[in-house]
Amino acid sequence: MVGTEGILDFMDKITQDKWANIRSERNLRLVQTDWCVLPDSPLSPELLQAIKDYRQQLRDITKNFTNPEDVVFPENPLEKTIWQLLITNTKY
Repeated sequence: MVGTEGILDFMDKITQDKWANIRSERNLRLVQTDWCVLPDSPLSPELLQAIKDYRQQLRDITKNFTNPEDVVFPENPLEKTIWQLLITNTKY
């Protein structure tokens, strides 16, 4: 029979794994937008600032949430912009 301490250790391991998965997802999202903050980025100043804000929100996820079950990733501003470009065929 597993004691209370064993159950708590198991639950702690599950929580650690969830945080590791969240950090992995966050890191992937940061990598996907690295090109946006390069000096030769073709983005408008407004979209560039939105991307910078998005990236900061990603970095702050582990500070702003205490329970991995509550984590909600911010919306990537590029996704909305890409759909607008496809629908309206306008420049960014």
